[in-house]
Amino acid sequence: MSAQNIQLPDPLPMFLTVPQVAVLLQIAPRTIYDLVSPRRIPFRKVGSQLRFERDEILEWTKEKGAPPAELRRPSNS
Repeated sequence: MSAQNIQLPDPLPMFLTVPQVAVLLQIAPRTIYDLVSPRRIPFRKVGSQLRFERDEILEWTKEKGAPPAELRRPSNS
């Protein structure tokens, strides 16, 4: 399932998955992983899975500008 097919619940849950954050930020899921590797986006690991705290992501977008144009990738669909 691609991130484009993910519907964000309303209200947003406290912790988001990679596909949910990708939809929220309107960027590719691969870009989320690219941001996690150098710790450029706030995240937590739950076992082997990545989770993103909703409020931290929303605050990060205010601080950084959401998302920088160089991070946006055209979708392949």
